[in-house]
Amino acid sequence: MDHQYIEDHGILDGYLKETLSATERTRFEEHFIDCAECLDRLEMTDDFRGALRTVAAERAATSSAVARPNLRAWLIGPAPGRHGALLAAAVLLLIALPSALLVIATGRTRRDVDQARLSAADWQRRYEESQQAARRVEKELQASAEELSEQRREIEAERERERHTRIAEEGSRQARLEAAAPIFDLNTVRSGAGPSARATRLSIPRSARWIVLKVEVDPDPQLQSYRATLMTAGQQVICRASDVIAVKEALAITCDASLFKPGDYRLALEGLARQGLYVSAGAYSFQVVKQ
Repeated sequence: MDHQYIEDHGILDGYLKETLSATERTRFEEHFIDCAECLDRLEMTDDFRGALRTVAAERAATSSAVARPNLRAWLIGPAPGRHGALLAAAVLLLIALPSALLVIATGRTRRDVDQARLSAADWQRRYEESQQAARRVEKELQASAEELSEQRREIEAERERERHTRIAEEGSRQARLEAAAPIFDLNTVRSGAGPSARATRLSIPRSARWIVLKVEVDPDPQLQSYRATLMTAGQQVICRASDVIAVKEALAITCDASLFKPGDYRLALEGLARQGLYVSAGAYSFQVVKQ
């Protein structure tokens, strides 16, 4: 049922007067419950009916005052047709008005309930979307953490491979040097040794271009590599060796033989800890003579 049909067939007035068939009444109620325009027209009609009742009451009072001298004739004679029609309309209006008001109130309540349901559904949709977004972010963060962990493992493995490669290269270089240059073993300076303590004596051939200083070290898993500093008795640095790796619990330090003059020398050894700091790993004193 649409508005044109309602206008053409006087459905609204018929509804208030209860002259509609059961089918038309049901169809109209199904229509105007969700139709704000029809509900407003019903309210306006209700206001009009109230005004009509007021006018009718005023006219009835006026007619009673005018006809009072002829009250006997009015009581005996038949009521005019217009009075009967007015009375019938008032009766129908009183019957239909409560029902119409109830339907109007019901329609408004249904609209409010539907609006509340739509709002609840919208909030539910937004909540589900936010939950889905949070789950996506959590998965992305977890994937990033796993990727970083994998990269860290790869870096550590690469460093370990490089370390083994350097050890192998250092061992190979030491073997070549041992074949081409004289090797001298140094002893650790013991704690409390005085100036009279006997130092290791190195007899360097004048024809040697290089010499190898070999020191024994205790295995220490906390130390990754070593560095050595060679000094004269007057604390003058003549040679440094950085990032030396222990091979078979021994260090081989290669030095230019021309740097050594006859006299006393000292080798200070330091180890690189995992914290990135160097710590003392030993001290060695020796004396050089030339052949």
